[in-house]
Amino acid sequence: MGRYDRIIQLALLIVAAGLLTTAGILQSNIQSKAGASETSLQNTAVLEANPEIALLTTAFGGLRVLGANYLWIRSQAEHNAGRHYDANQLAELICELQPYFPGVWAFQAWNMAWNISVKTHTREERWRWVYSGAELLRDRGIPLNPGSLELYKELAWIFFSKIGGNLDDMHMAYKQRWAGMMQELLGAPPVDFELTRTLSSDTNVVIESFRPITEAPLDKDSRRQGAQPGEDGDAKFIQKDKQAELSADPKIRAYLEKLAKFGVAADGSFLRAYNRLSLDYAAQAIRVFPPDDAIRLRKQQIRDATNLTAEKKDEFLARLDRDEALLKLINADDEDSRYARGKLLAFARAQILWNRYRMDPAYMLELMEKYNAPFDWRHAMPHAIYWASLGMKRNPPEDPKQIQSLNNQRNILNALKSLSSTGLVNLRYRPEQPDWPDYYASADLRYIEPTHKQHEEFIDRLAEITGKPFKDNFLASGHRNYLVEAINLLVADGRVVGPDGKAIPGTAQYYYNYIKDENRYAMKGGKWDHVSVEDFVIRNLQEEKGNLRMVVVNQLLQYTLKRAYIARGLRGDETLYKNRFEYARRILDSYQAKAVERLKSDPFVDVAAYNLTFLLGNPRQFGLDLSISRRSDIYLSMRDQPKILLPVYVSLEREFQRYCSAEGLDPKVAFPPPPGLEAYREELRTKFQRRPENMESPR
Repeated sequence: MGRYDRIIQLALLIVAAGLLTTAGILQSNIQSKAGASETSLQNTAVLEANPEIALLTTAFGGLRVLGANYLWIRSQAEHNAGRHYDANQLAELICELQPYFPGVWAFQAWNMAWNISVKTHTREERWRWVYSGAELLRDRGIPLNPGSLELYKELAWIFFSKIGGNLDDMHMAYKQRWAGMMQELLGAPPVDFELTRTLSSDTNVVIESFRPITEAPLDKDSRRQGAQPGEDGDAKFIQKDKQAELSADPKIRAYLEKLAKFGVAADGSFLRAYNRLSLDYAAQAIRVFPPDDAIRLRKQQIRDATNLTAEKKDEFLARLDRDEALLKLINADDEDSRYARGKLLAFARAQILWNRYRMDPAYMLELMEKYNAPFDWRHAMPHAIYWASLGMKRNPPEDPKQIQSLNNQRNILNALKSLSSTGLVNLRYRPEQPDWPDYYASADLRYIEPTHKQHEEFIDRLAEITGKPFKDNFLASGHRNYLVEAINLLVADGRVVGPDGKAIPGTAQYYYNYIKDENRYAMKGGKWDHVSVEDFVIRNLQEEKGNLRMVVVNQLLQYTLKRAYIARGLRGDETLYKNRFEYARRILDSYQAKAVERLKSDPFVDVAAYNLTFLLGNPRQFGLDLSISRRSDIYLSMRDQPKILLPVYVSLEREFQRYCSAEGLDPKVAFPPPPGLEAYREELRTKFQRRPENMESPR
């Protein structure tokens, strides 16, 4: 090698060293501008076991890129070998090596929530990986990269598709776990107890019930967000100065002094006590038994127990006496107690939302008002809307035609559509599995108008981009189909026109007129020329040619029969009852005429009995909260229909006795056995014995 070649090599080495040094300096400046110092590695076990990784983490400049690439390769190899925890530890190191590269966070979160989770088998493992992916983005990726729309989109997608959707075979477990967490924090939103409010007024009640949380003391400086320094346990997510500000109110301080005797403070301990002992609908909605009845029952069981010593009985009874005293305090009905309790609830919820879940209560309310939607935050879809919207708020696109902006807008639209069909959430507490309550979701008519408005907004934006008229937009078919489904549900629920007989938003006639409007979709002829919207719905059912799904028919029957039973049992409106009952029969007959034999429904009397059983047994699935006396009124109003009451009584006989015992009612008066009960039971026994699975095998 000549002298000239050596000079070139030396020069290249000097240049390379200079570039590496410059890269290190630039990296330091980037981190400084980002408001963060060098991220410290906490995974010392991995570093001790892998000295080559420890070397990479102390490297600077361009060498870190090589180190990150090396860790990517190692991480994927560990995944392929099934060592997911080891792979995840390596992924943690990658994120710390490249904290300001959004793609790193997006990939690792996606890998946890989508790839690793499905390779595990229990719901606990699955949920751990899915939620870890969401936490990685929410708690670390987004705070370090608040200007990355990609990360907000990925987080919203986990809530929309993984938790809120049904692509994963364990999607129901995710819904149960998330809903349980939000139930503990926010409780159930209020419902229309009397079934008398309009959809708009019902929505407003829910929105206003959330407002106190936005008014609670909270420092929203992002530098204070998260776990509070030096705190743990219930105080971990509570800002001490704001807690002191709250306690300065004499009424609240006096109430806190009473709570302190039970070890309860203005933090998560108050929420736990409230969830366990409050008689408010927000807490009671998830329980099977009211807590005061449960305490009385438990006391009696202990007194009657023969396997307990006197000392143990006294010990258990003392604990229950303490619970009973705390229950009275939690439910104290004097003005000062109600005031203090409301302020404490709002404070604890606001603090935990901001510091644990990194959500801004004010922005949550802003979205509810923007879409005029009664978000039940126990459902995953409002969280998908929250993170997608927050990303766009923090990173407004210079050009609204950008694909990222349009995709986010579409995700919000799809989330609202999903809430139209699944937004009414009902949870049922399971003592043996407290973190996994039973989860039921049904259509929520209050989301119809917000979803329709979002369609209009999106279509108007598309018109600006494409220049096409309204009726020629590429969402036209989906929008019309959505409105037809909305019309079906609104007619089933008896919301054909407004209280004054006018076609207002939220009524079936309004959307029927909208589709026919010359300036909208200008639909004419055939089924669009019906005078009656009810006839239009029946005509649609008849023309489905076997494609109509039973789940859709069940939704229509649920709403129609609910309205019929309420009209007769609680309103004494026999005309409306007969109208809704006959309409339900027409719906089922239309389906039966087109359905193939194997997909046909049960006879109408069985369907009517099934829906009445659910209405009386769990009215919250219908968006109602009926007292036992009101359920009795509905039951008694159907005494002229023994064929319907017989299966209802057999299904709920034990529940009727339990309900009446709790309310001090006579079950024979409130829910008397219908005539022909013994013959019906014998008929059921005969049917059961004739089932193939109950017959002996031939010898």
